[in-house]
Amino acid sequence: MGLFDRFERMRVRRQVGDENIKLKFARNALARAFDEEAERLNGGKAIEFGSMRMAVSEATREAQDLGSFVRKLDPHDPRIAEAAHLNEAGLLEPLAEGARKVLDTPWPDAFDADAKLDATMKALHAVKAG
Repeated sequence: MGLFDRFERMRVRRQVGDENIKLKFARNALARAFDEEAERLNGGKAIEFGSMRMAVSEATREAQDLGSFVRKLDPHDPRIAEAAHLNEAGLLEPLAEGARKVLDTPWPDAFDADAKLDATMKALHAVKAG
């Protein structure tokens, strides 16, 4: 039984590893979509860090910051699993119009990455449903 148990544990580890890789790819696809939208908002130019960062619009900075926020999320965050389904539906590359409208508008008061990510995900689901 020892040999069978060892193979079973290896199979389970490999399966969990495959799921983690898929989630990390989805997380990176979502972050990349936000980065591309930030560049689009900046007239097609990459956003530089430092003094040039202050010269871009608030919506552009928020889109860039949202991409950075997504990269720091745990791959097992439920929003990442949602992003995997949305990526399979083709809504992340290029980013769907409903999500672009959310990102084009600066967040009222102070920027809240969680709230803006939730609003963007809600807009993507609305595009997928309708």
